[in-house]
Amino acid sequence: MSLELLAQFDSFLADHIARFSNKGSGTTSYLSHGICDEFIQLITKKMKNTIIQELMKSKYFSISVDSTPDISHVDQLSFMVRYVQHNGEPIDRFLCFTPNTGHKAEQLVDAILNILKVYNIDIANCLGRAYDNASNMSGIHTGLQARIKTLSPLAYFVPCAAHSLNLVGTSAAECCSNASSFFGLIQQLYNFFTAFTHRWNILHDNMKQNSYTLKSLLITRWSARADACRALNASWSEIINSLLLIKNNENEKCITRNEAKGLYKSLQSLETAFLTVFWTYVLDQLNITNKTLQGTAIDIGTASKLYASLINLIQENRDSFDYFEEQAKTMSGIELYQDTKTRFKKRKVFYDEKSDTDTSMNGREKFKIFTFYVVIDRIASELEKRRQAYDFYYTKFIVLHKLISLSVLEIIEYANKLQECYKDDIEKAFSKECIHFKSYLESSNKQMNCISPLQMCKLLREDTLTDVYPNIDIALRIYVCTPISNCTTERSFSCLKRIKNYLRSTMGTKKLNSLAILNIEADLLSTLNCDDLIDAFAEEKSRRKS
Repeated sequence: MSLELLAQFDSFLADHIARFSNKGSGTTSYLSHGICDEFIQLITKKMKNTIIQELMKSKYFSISVDSTPDISHVDQLSFMVRYVQHNGEPIDRFLCFTPNTGHKAEQLVDAILNILKVYNIDIANCLGRAYDNASNMSGIHTGLQARIKTLSPLAYFVPCAAHSLNLVGTSAAECCSNASSFFGLIQQLYNFFTAFTHRWNILHDNMKQNSYTLKSLLITRWSARADACRALNASWSEIINSLLLIKNNENEKCITRNEAKGLYKSLQSLETAFLTVFWTYVLDQLNITNKTLQGTAIDIGTASKLYASLINLIQENRDSFDYFEEQAKTMSGIELYQDTKTRFKKRKVFYDEKSDTDTSMNGREKFKIFTFYVVIDRIASELEKRRQAYDFYYTKFIVLHKLISLSVLEIIEYANKLQECYKDDIEKAFSKECIHFKSYLESSNKQMNCISPLQMCKLLREDTLTDVYPNIDIALRIYVCTPISNCTTERSFSCLKRIKNYLRSTMGTKKLNSLAILNIEADLLSTLNCDDLIDAFAEEKSRRKS
């Protein structure tokens, strides 16, 4: 079927199918599934050889692994490498899926070492790793990152920046009961309106044109929570009106009317309106940053700065309670909080203390102290904790980030520290090269005030300066090839889902890996010259007698 479809756009293939298809045994048509599989294997072999050659030429690389179950409930470990290409740009390349490796750190280490052995890759040149924050991956004592570090001490572990940002949101959403119940309410609204089509039609009829519709929450993707909060914020009155119509409709079942009544009552709360406005603002910023961190060209310095910018943003909004409150009142039309007054429990007064009267708090003060401050402080503290992992690595390469602004003495100090860390790869002349390279950048006609390490890496190749600054080139390749996320590895799961679907659930590992690399590395496939593949296929099929 696939060949017949392609034949509609290829006259040569259409003519070949017309002449040789369905001729019966004894006729060579080269249209069987076995021949197609052989061609797939030949192309796959050439692609993998090309990737390995590029990796060997670059020398330094990083690895990223993650696993997921496929359609047949077989756990597939995705393995990807990251290295610097000849033009100075970093690239993530997929190598293979490995089935049934297990989830324990010891099993994962064995699987990674076996893959490196198959492709004859030296683990000593692995200088970076990116996994998620699961304990079997990121454990500092017996986790995967600790076990790999015993084999390659300079293979620093960098937790996935995008996954860490999701964990920040998860921690903040679970830090108090009001925040936790708020996201539960959003999911209840979505479940209620999508349970039956006529409910969804009622909501749809009340919506304005091009307005946001209700979204579901996803555990693994916090961008879905940002969309859900934005939809609730933008369509607040429309959702209220829809619930009122269902609640007051006597033709509806009692259980449906009661459920609508409960959701309506939950929305008729200034606390809920406040959290809607607040979380929409916060999650929009987290979502934009999260998408940026998923790019392949983002380095650790940029990740650290993005985290710092989020920390400053959150801290500056700690005094913006009145602003969010005013926005919530305008949106909902509600002026009062639900709890009007509450009283602190009486505390025992010691003999050297003065007896104070009981302190009472109204609903606004209670919500401000026990919800708003708690959530916003948790976000700031979690961001600060996550940023430290990137600052640790960023400070090692500070000389590359601030080369223009540093003095000569500072360049020598930071360059010597970096050279001591990688003394087997970077020579002691590294500090002199940094001073020389700074002079070159200052004398260049280009705008080099804010040049990044990635731009430096490209510049050395554009101006053919790798022989003049060999140690700077090595340091830049080590830094640039270190990933900040394993999002590219997780994207391979989408390919796995498309290839091994319910129609091809019995597909073997060999064919799965071949189709996966052809799909994931399609850009590399389009650049390959396949003429030699025809000669290789002809040699394998030769039947000549000596």
